Amino acid sequence: MNKISVIVLTRNSEKHLEKCINSILMQKYPDFEVIIIDSNSTDNTLSILNKYNSIKKQLEMVCYSKDISVGKARQIGVDNAKGEIIAFVDSDIELPHENWLKNMSEPLQDETVAGVQTLAKCKDSDPPILKKIHARFEYQDRIIDINNYQPIGTSHILLKKDILHDFRKK
Repeated sequence: MNKISVIVLTRNSEKHLEKCINSILMQKYPDFEVIIIDSNSTDNTLSILNKYNSIKKQLEMVCYSKDISVGKARQIGVDNAKGEIIAFVDSDIELPHENWLKNMSEPLQDETVAGVQTLAKCKDSDPPILKKIHARFEYQDRIIDINNYQPIGTSHILLKKDILHDFRKK
């Protein structure tokens, strides 16, 4: 199995960050790292990250004392990633179960698949229709292949790292 680098961007994420990190760290996938890029948080986000950083070896923090864009933060995460697969996970979500990384990475074993995306775990406050949608999908059936890039959301997505680097060169 390929190593996965889970990249989480934060900025004043104290409300949701612990649930997000816990849902990532409980994954049964055998080889993954967590890279958290913080953009000048002014709440308790850094305290939360420091607590986890001291007890979990697979968690790496990159903190900035100035605001950085989402795109720049993602690029910093990719540049620091040691995995062959990149998983972007938003800091305000929880992964739905302990096999999420395993299930999501399975389609990427096919050489023609460049990435997969998923819907987030629903929150109690979500409308009933959204809860119904979330309950039906592990990953969307729209799979990006190497020759047919499609516009996609990035709140929960796994991509092959080499594809990202190839795309940057173009």
